[in-house]
Amino acid sequence: MDRLKDQYSIGDRIGVLPHHDVWMMGDRFGTVEKVGHVWVHVKMMFSGKVRKFTEHSIHNMSRDYSRIESVSVINGKI
Repeated sequence: MDRLKDQYSIGDRIGVLPHHDVWMMGDRFGTVEKVGHVWVHVKMMFSGKVRKFTEHSIHNMSRDYSRIESVSVINGKI
């Protein structure tokens, strides 16, 4: 299992997965404020609150876009 600090870093854009209650309340995106051993602290864009999430409730949008960009450069589709 990867450590959370390897998966998330401060300032990363985060998207909350739809199964979480805060997604239904409108808090769907935010930025990482702190990374602990179990929790990722995310400052939400809609409410401005800092919320705690486990790795199973969020996805790292910053890493997803960088991975897609690097694949397109390798395949020559810039």
